[in-house]
Amino acid sequence: MFDIITAGCIAGLIIFGYLWKKASPKVWYYDSDNEPVSMKAVIGLLWMVCFVTLIYQQYVYFLQ
Repeated sequence: MFDIITAGCIAGLIIFGYLWKKASPKVWYYDSDNEPVSMKAVIGLLWMVCFVTLIYQQYVYFLQ
């Protein structure tokens, strides 16, 4: 189904995918697990949120 959530997720995947390619991998800080956090990591996380939301939205649609 193509609704506003699906359109937003697809747009998010495109936009965050483009930004991820352009983002700097320079480390901002290390979190509590000593993992590096950079702009690339933050944008990658937002891309994953859009991806998982899109998958869930399609899963719910096809179950109905």
